[in-house]
Amino acid sequence: MIGTDYHIHTHYVGCANETMTVPAILKRCRELDRTSIAITDHCDTDDRLAKNRLIRQELERTDPGDMEVYFGCELNIQSLDAEFVIDEQKKREEGFELIVGGVHSTWFADGEATVEQIIRRQNELMCKAAADPVIDVLVHPWWFSRREFKAQLMGRFTSLEMVPDELTCELAEVCLKHDTAIELNGAAILTYPLTSDEYKASYAGYIARFVELGCSISLATDSHDVRNFDSVMLGEKILDEIDIPETQVWHPRVKARVVGSKCHSEE
Repeated sequence: MIGTDYHIHTHYVGCANETMTVPAILKRCRELDRTSIAITDHCDTDDRLAKNRLIRQELERTDPGDMEVYFGCELNIQSLDAEFVIDEQKKREEGFELIVGGVHSTWFADGEATVEQIIRRQNELMCKAAADPVIDVLVHPWWFSRREFKAQLMGRFTSLEMVPDELTCELAEVCLKHDTAIELNGAAILTYPLTSDEYKASYAGYIARFVELGCSISLATDSHDVRNFDSVMLGEKILDEIDIPETQVWHPRVKARVVGSKCHSEE
């Protein structure tokens, strides 16, 4: 039993739907026997930073009960040359206890690149994200947006076995050097409607390779709807079948302090 989910969105920022309120998230996670979770909504621009402060305020007023609940955010590279908008100082100032981050685009125009070129750029950008000291977990490796997947990859990128092992080893080396975990993502990979059964089946082997190379794995659903949380069971099944060592199951390096802080201070 892994019991974690370290990538969850809310309705505040507008990425997740109206079902993703803090009380509904905690209720569903308890129903699925989660013991440690993180709220990690998008925070790539100043207006999203303000909305994440609203999330923090609600979490401060929320009693987590016996579940460990972290306040975090998700960052994504905004262009080929851009850096993340939050650095370690701002992470501390805003009270983020963990940050997950990664890639949402390879910035190729439709039809501009071969699958091999897209794979190599995606891996390059993932290495860049994983090397940034503000990132704790590299999110959804080999997830692509609907637009990019439909325009560039549909019917062509059919399995993660197409990713050269040299690239996997390169990414693993970066993650190990910078103490960055690899995310095993439920909703964006295992139940993502655009990816084939072959692609989803190859995902277990891809994660197993990182375990073999010594990387830590963070289990997460990337939930945007309360119905997405069920995908955590698929992720746990993969980790059970891999027989991942307990030492490689990722947990945050800090103690959860934000959630319930005002509840406890008023007692």
